[in-house]
Amino acid sequence: MQDFNRDVQAMYQKRIERLRSIVRQYSGWIMMLMLPVFMTGAAMADGPTGNKKPHPVSFSNAKTPEQVDSPGSNILRDVAAEPATADAITAEVLRYLYEQADSHFDAGEYNHCINLNQIVAQGDPHNVETYANNAWLLWSTDRAQEGIATLKRGIEANPDTYYMYDEMGDFYWLYLKDPKSAIPYYEKAVQFKCPWFTWHNLAHCYEQLGEWSKAEAAWEHAAQYPDDPIASIHLKRIKEKLVQQRSGG
Repeated sequence: MQDFNRDVQAMYQKRIERLRSIVRQYSGWIMMLMLPVFMTGAAMADGPTGNKKPHPVSFSNAKTPEQVDSPGSNILRDVAAEPATADAITAEVLRYLYEQADSHFDAGEYNHCINLNQIVAQGDPHNVETYANNAWLLWSTDRAQEGIATLKRGIEANPDTYYMYDEMGDFYWLYLKDPKSAIPYYEKAVQFKCPWFTWHNLAHCYEQLGEWSKAEAAWEHAAQYPDDPIASIHLKRIKEKLVQQRSGG
């Protein structure tokens, strides 16, 4: 039994610490959201006088593997199978919280939406929309620096895709009107497979800073996308601009 407990502890130590951190940070929200579940569970488990009824022991509430029948005992002993089970349950809860965040957004309850998205991001750091949505909400409620910090966490958790770099570029360029700060993030985004509008935004930022040759190169990349409807028009405009500059016009 000691070996069994050590195996469980070793496998779940990181998960336990992560859950403890999330619970400490968001305990109030979790209690409020789960109160109906707790109340329902209490009503089902307690007798008329409030005393606990005798109940069958399952693997989730067993003290030892020997307390449960063979299938339940096997589940407890098969430590390698537990992460998949835990992940499935966690994913279902996170999906529910994410849906609730969307409902709060529709109701205009932005702070509730932000807090729920933060919980989802803690449990599923690869849900990039939680960072993007929260960054916009934070900016729209005059908390731009918190929005930047949120996007940086998203980049740290998702460094191998264009998405979060593009979001940070958008935040600086479209929201804060700061093309200089946006450029490094767009430049990083286009190193990955990205949509043509990422190249558009990078080109516009270059233009804002008078970096016309770099803008030309960005428009040339965008024009290679067969579904880009306007890059060729901008590319022609930039080429004419460069001709004028070189001729002293």
